[in-house]
Amino acid sequence: MAGKGETMQARPFARCDNMLNVKRLRHIVWNASVAVSLLLFVAACWLWIASLARNDAAGWAGWRDQKAGVWCGWGADSRRHQLILYYFTSAYRFQNPSHVAGDDATLRPGFFHELMRPGRPGLAFHWGPPPVADLGIRSVSAPWVKLYLVAMPYWLLAALFGGPPTYAGIGWLLRRRRKVQARGFAPLAATTS
Repeated sequence: MAGKGETMQARPFARCDNMLNVKRLRHIVWNASVAVSLLLFVAACWLWIASLARNDAAGWAGWRDQKAGVWCGWGADSRRHQLILYYFTSAYRFQNPSHVAGDDATLRPGFFHELMRPGRPGLAFHWGPPPVADLGIRSVSAPWVKLYLVAMPYWLLAALFGGPPTYAGIGWLLRRRRKVQARGFAPLAATTS
């Protein structure tokens, strides 16, 4: 019976340890999400600045059904003030649907990255970006291509990714201020009067 009483008394401490572990785990997950969000915020701002001078496209293009001659691809296109995610199926072989000069029979399936200066003339197909600073979902169809795209302005991405680090920074400043005031230090504004 004594052994039974010892295990019953040890259980409340085990519960406290579990609660501390849960709090610690929540703290670790929150800090990790803030760090990832801060990295994504910096990346969105960098892409935004880079999109003012150039267009970047990256993705994958390859066969969806080679016997039927169906080519498909997906990727992202960074243009002036916006990020465009796209998916397409086509009878023509090409990599980036923002500029198609025709069917490229020598093209092999695979990943790609293209760096373009804005305004390339002489294109057979050009879908053009949705209006700047708009969140848009569109589909574009031609007899030989079906294109689906989602456009997101960089200001929206920066606001979404910048929220958690801003919240964490404000919380840190408020906690620091409370600690300083608890030690008996008066704020500078109160001492100057």
